[in-house]
Amino acid sequence: MPVIILTARAEISHKVEGLNAGANDYVTKPFSFDELLARIQAALRSSEQPTSSELVVVDIWDYSFDPGSNVVDVYVGYLRRKLNRPGLDPFLFTVRGAGYRFLAQR
Repeated sequence: MPVIILTARAEISHKVEGLNAGANDYVTKPFSFDELLARIQAALRSSEQPTSSELVVVDIWDYSFDPGSNVVDVYVGYLRRKLNRPGLDPFLFTVRGAGYRFLAQR
């Protein structure tokens, strides 16, 4: 989701901080409503750009990693947050006692 910061803080350091924090745009007061509307429309257009829908799954784990580590759980958590969306059937499931199951099609 695009984020536009609308503020009275016009110093360059504040603008840089806001943009580095993840904002898509930074608008200072006073501002033209027409310009703000154009910036909102531009941010929405850029967020609608298609992203790659290609997902590559490979056998990345070998037998040298520490099985006592939670590194797999951590990365599966990252994948769940990226792939499983509210209101949709999940891609990634836990299979108790076996590991994880990935469904390539919904």
